[in-house]
Amino acid sequence: MQRWLGFIVAAVLSWSSICSANQNQFVVVGYLPDYRIESVSNSQVQGVTHLVYFGLTPTGDGNTSANLVPATTLAKLSELKRATGCRLILCVGGWGRSDGFAELTSSEESLNRFVQGLSNYCRANGFDGIDYDWEHPKGTSELEAYVRLIRETKHAIQPHGMEVSVAQAGWQDLGKDAYELVDRIHLMAYDQEFPQSTLATSLSEVDRLQKWGCPPQKIALGVPFYGRNKSRKSRTYAELVGRQPIDPSINEIDGFAFNGKDLIRSKTQAARDRGLAGVMIWELAQDSRRDEASLLKAIIAK
Repeated sequence: MQRWLGFIVAAVLSWSSICSANQNQFVVVGYLPDYRIESVSNSQVQGVTHLVYFGLTPTGDGNTSANLVPATTLAKLSELKRATGCRLILCVGGWGRSDGFAELTSSEESLNRFVQGLSNYCRANGFDGIDYDWEHPKGTSELEAYVRLIRETKHAIQPHGMEVSVAQAGWQDLGKDAYELVDRIHLMAYDQEFPQSTLATSLSEVDRLQKWGCPPQKIALGVPFYGRNKSRKSRTYAELVGRQPIDPSINEIDGFAFNGKDLIRSKTQAARDRGLAGVMIWELAQDSRRDEASLLKAIIAK
């Protein structure tokens, strides 16, 4: 009996030390959309601590298929995880993919069916967590339903060492209950008025989120790997910088406001100085493949 108790205590202490290490880790969260999966190489993910595959569209009845992600995509994600050592997260929702959330969370039956099915799927296919991106819950009832979804998901997957994160717009308060439940908030601190995602606007959104009750150690500051112009059109960072040498201090090209390397470094350092969880990237495949221009390399550089 004492021998078994010793094993149990050792296991608990080991799990506690892993959790503590994860809490103290400065995370680099990178989203990878389904429409970019084929174009991404291992080198474009190297240095990312959490790779978020975007994204599933929830159905109103809460049913989940046994083949939510194509087999070829699962194989590619598994290889990226193996090659880089990142944690692999499955995202549900997003812009244009959130219509099912309201109906899904309107009944306990459909919510529980969805959570159980998604939890089982993630455990069977090598995912280390679930990320929700409901854009956007309307009114008190939908916000309360969102909290229920987060709570039930955490209860289902936390015992298996998995995490729950939420992508959040900077203008919407999800409430203290949500901030207490989630392991991390991915703050979408971009797409503001031109010029988007300056250092000042980004940090003001961090300040506001903290005032709403989210602890700084749960906030991953979102940074864009793309630019927008005054007409709201976008171009990827790779398209903007092309093949020519690029001044790292420049944050605008051809009327498109973006985050250059110096600004990305400043945001990363600000996240460290403020004790934030880390930074979040939308999205990895938009980065330049040239090492000297890469924004990801600016983030992970010591």
